[in-house]
Amino acid sequence: MSICSKTVRSQYVSLRPHVGVFEIPIQREEDDKKVPVKMAWQLSLKNTGKVPALVTKEKHTCQLQQGQRNVPFPGIGKPAPNNTFLILPDQTGRLSTSFVGDVMGVKVQDVYDGKAILTCDTELSYTSKVTGEQTSERSAAPQNA
Repeated sequence: MSICSKTVRSQYVSLRPHVGVFEIPIQREEDDKKVPVKMAWQLSLKNTGKVPALVTKEKHTCQLQQGQRNVPFPGIGKPAPNNTFLILPDQTGRLSTSFVGDVMGVKVQDVYDGKAILTCDTELSYTSKVTGEQTSERSAAPQNA
């Protein structure tokens, strides 16, 4: 292999997006009696690559576990086909979810008190806007905030 083709190949490898989760901030809201009534969290994503990434949320599910009972979050599941967004190099994007009040008898306070376990599973894919190469990323959050 010639030196020229090695150089071209190394530049091609570096010309791709690298998207990952860098933090998952969780916010808590309380009523006037200081009882938790809402929790909200975000997957904070960052593209540390050299080219823009077209990110698609492929899957997003959350469930509560209380004892032997599993309670799925209503309305959270496979995202709409247009759930795609662009993250430029060195820029961030966020995916937000919240739990308010009561879901089938499980309250926000139960999660904070350790009486219920909240788990979420999110799967993302992203495509290079330059090469068209696709990559997948999986993240779980939060787990008993």
